[in-house]
Amino acid sequence: MRHRALPRFLAVGTIVVAVVPLLATTLARDRHLAIHRVAAAAPAPDPHPIPTASLIADAAAATVPVYAAPAAGPVTARIPGQVLTGQKEAFLVLDLVPGWYRVELPVKPNGATGWIPASSVTIRGTTDYLRVYQSQFRLERYTAGRLQQAFTVAVGAPSTPTPNGRFFVWASQDFAGA
Repeated sequence: MRHRALPRFLAVGTIVVAVVPLLATTLARDRHLAIHRVAAAAPAPDPHPIPTASLIADAAAATVPVYAAPAAGPVTARIPGQVLTGQKEAFLVLDLVPGWYRVELPVKPNGATGWIPASSVTIRGTTDYLRVYQSQFRLERYTAGRLQQAFTVAVGAPSTPTPNGRFFVWASQDFAGA
C-alpha cells in the first residue's frame, strides 16, 4: 500500500498550534556586495515551514473508530463525534491512503496518531495556521502561508512551563462584540 505523505502542519478551524523555538531569519543582502564577497553557507531550512493549507477531517458519525493501521487489526479507540460544546470533533490529517486518513488524535499523550476510515468523516481544507514563539511571547496568525497578524501572549511560568509541540484547540466560540 503506498502512502501519500502530507506535510506536518498546523491548522485553524479546529486550531492546532505548534509551539516552536524562535527560528532565525536571514536578511537579504545587497547584490553588489554579494558579488564581491565569498559566498556564505546557506542558512539551514526551516524545520517547521509555514504551510499554505491543511486538511481537516470532521466527524460524520456518533463515534469515529481508530485503527493502528489502515484496514488492519481491531479498533484501538473510539473518539466521540462531538465535543462537549456540541461541535463536530475535528482531526488534523497527516497522511492518506485510499479510504483512510492518518490523523492526530485529541487524546493523551499529545501527538498520538491513528488511522480513521474515510467513511466516518468529511474533509475540508483550511489555509489558517498559528505559531507561538515562547521566547518572544508572540503568537503569529498566517493565512495561505502569509503573516496576517501578530499578538503578544503569555506563556507558562518556570514552575508550570508551556510545553512544546502541536496542540488542538478543542472548540471555538465567537467572541461577543468581535
